[in-house]
Amino acid sequence: MENNTRKIRIFVASPHDVDMERERVKKIIDNLNSVYSGRNIYIEFKGWEIFVPGMGRPQEVINQQIGQFDIFIGIMWKWFGKPTGIADSGTEEEFRNAFSEWKADKANKKILFYFCQRPFMPQKFEEIEQMNKVLTFKKELEGAGVIATFSELEEFSDLVGQHLAISIDELNESLPPIAPSQRTEIAELEFNDVDQLNVPNTNKYSSFHPSNAPHFYRLVIGTTPGRDSQNNPLENKVFITRDPVRPFEIQVGLTRNLRTEGEPEAIDHLKSINLEKIKKMYPFILEQEDEWIRMVLAELVTEPAVVDHIHANDPSDLVKKIAAKNPSASEQLKQKNCKFCNPNFKYYRKIHSATTNDTTVMANDFPYGAFFHYLTFPNDPVHSWEDVQEEHLLKMNLQIFKHLKSEYDNNQLNGSAGILFGFNSSIKHLVLGKKTRTSAGASIEHVHKQIWGFAKGAFNIGDHLSEICASYDKSGIDYLEDYMEALRSRHYVIWEDSNVMLYIPFGQIAIHELQVIVKRRNSNNFLSLNVKEIESLSQCEYLVTKIYKKIGIHSFNEVMIAEPFNMQSNGFRSIFSFITREVDFAVSELNLLYVVDKFPEDTFETIMEKLPIVKQELSLESNTIVNNFLL
Repeated sequence: MENNTRKIRIFVASPHDVDMERERVKKIIDNLNSVYSGRNIYIEFKGWEIFVPGMGRPQEVINQQIGQFDIFIGIMWKWFGKPTGIADSGTEEEFRNAFSEWKADKANKKILFYFCQRPFMPQKFEEIEQMNKVLTFKKELEGAGVIATFSELEEFSDLVGQHLAISIDELNESLPPIAPSQRTEIAELEFNDVDQLNVPNTNKYSSFHPSNAPHFYRLVIGTTPGRDSQNNPLENKVFITRDPVRPFEIQVGLTRNLRTEGEPEAIDHLKSINLEKIKKMYPFILEQEDEWIRMVLAELVTEPAVVDHIHANDPSDLVKKIAAKNPSASEQLKQKNCKFCNPNFKYYRKIHSATTNDTTVMANDFPYGAFFHYLTFPNDPVHSWEDVQEEHLLKMNLQIFKHLKSEYDNNQLNGSAGILFGFNSSIKHLVLGKKTRTSAGASIEHVHKQIWGFAKGAFNIGDHLSEICASYDKSGIDYLEDYMEALRSRHYVIWEDSNVMLYIPFGQIAIHELQVIVKRRNSNNFLSLNVKEIESLSQCEYLVTKIYKKIGIHSFNEVMIAEPFNMQSNGFRSIFSFITREVDFAVSELNLLYVVDKFPEDTFETIMEKLPIVKQELSLESNTIVNNFLL
């Protein structure tokens, strides 16, 4: 969303008996965004669905999460709600707060309230009591002239669509004009000015400051001089970014960034080995002393038929095993040798209460997390992220949520320092580069996710962001809301809907790193997400796999930046980071210093080049995904 784009914020208040209408409002907003995008208007859905518990009166916690709105939509049918301590229901309290704001600023606020008149037969006295409260409330609102009635869902959709279009047009005319578009700057600071990056009232640093424009900042440091290709003296500079969401320092060397070489490719001579050649040469290298040569071939050849031939004809079990893990192996070979496709292997390891016909959950035989470490994977034989489907991702995410929720309800996760939540590529072999494959240290060839958490008091990268959000929140600044606005202004947002936003982060710890942020305030960990947010996250994950496929990236991890399960900081939002494996070293997500060869601007240019093809392919699958692109 550009600087000259007006954002209209719509908050929807309702009891739970009108969830269908609530979902219909979301769809209407998505459709209106497609219509109004050409007029530089962006419509944002605001709702709480599953709010995050906090200290204090429950409804007050919800009110804090609602934030500001431009249009208030209320919906009621037969259920009024429970008292909050101030009003007879949460919906009533939300309406009265909104009504007070409307009276103070009638030109720039809109209130719409809809009452469903579908007939129903009460089964309990409580339902009669609730309906009486709805009718009393409706009579009060009729006097204020803000209500409409409907009987069917389609009638509701037509009314809301018409009323929102009129309200948005009126707000757009009444609000003051927006300044001309100006792309958010990236300002350069001298190293002596590093204190300008200090987060107020903390010892933290960030290259994003919402109180300054907002602008992004980089430190520029003169470093050891070198010489160019003609041996002329060459001045060198290093650009340093303090990651806005993690406790990392990211360094990009100016001349290093301009290198044209250094991007590894497959070995040309090995790429030229076809089935005919391997059949001729293989009988001459079958001696035991030549096993190492066959191991190299089994790992690095890129023709599926060649890999299958090696597996079928080599006398060494070790060579066969290596060939079966080669990403260029045929799907039949991968499936035949994949433990996760083996029913016997799964039977003894799966957690029966968490496993479905579509997805398996099991404890890791070789745990990494000190507190817990699980794996989840589709039961379909999927051995490449290029072949994964959106439904695979959604079902894995829902099973993760279901299993962890059960553990949390049984007090098994309370002390855990959040959840590090990982995609893993399935490759462990010599490094060839992003055009073919890179070493991610994974030894599982089946597409899967890893879920691990650490014991209470352990280092957690989310703690850094928690302190930043809390510090700004005390001054009435929503740090991550402003960060999202700055990313839109910078044109770094690739895709967003009412729940999540996919973007190019200003702090990149790997080339072409992408991130997804949950837009709802106080979405502090995976268990605080609601079903719609998990669905939107799964769509983003699917989109990332498509983008990476076009760029030529076959290996990446996903890490979740979250708070501990028993912690909540105001303004915090969960962030999912996709870390590519494009260089010849193992990136540790817990290191504090990262040397990267490219800037976020380079990622933007690369994605812009490939995005039209991705959109065209996705249009054949899902109009929902395509309609939410911003780039």
